[in-house]
Amino acid sequence: MAMARVPSQRRNPRLALTVLRQYADIPQSVLWESSVADRDIDLIQGTLNVLILRTLSWGPTNGYAIAQWVREATKGDIELEEGALYPALHRMEHRGWIDAEWGVSENNRRAKYYRLTALGRRMLRQRTESWERLVTAVGRVLTTERRPA
Repeated sequence: MAMARVPSQRRNPRLALTVLRQYADIPQSVLWESSVADRDIDLIQGTLNVLILRTLSWGPTNGYAIAQWVREATKGDIELEEGALYPALHRMEHRGWIDAEWGVSENNRRAKYYRLTALGRRMLRQRTESWERLVTAVGRVLTTERRPA
């Protein structure tokens, strides 16, 4: 099972989008039966999917450049680790959200380039709307001045 990178102790610790460390010692057979763990993993994968799809909305690029763009766009607060990024790209390719083809990187190395499909663009719109609703709802809870009844 993939492990989360331990964030450095800084003012703004980075978020590593891999499977949560809290599940590292739980046997997989138990983990996959737990609906709470499933929802947490779904949220992580969903977040990762939106970040990747948004990055690819700018045009075809390789995995390294996707991770680099997200790191730059979030001012270093989110780092996409290889153990999370590449399985997510393969899942999205399998679902038909992205296509991939081999090319040559800026460093003159062989690299797989990913691009959004029409279905991927639709998924990006849907997932962005869902994400915005979630952020708004959580924001309401976090900023409420009223105690629950």
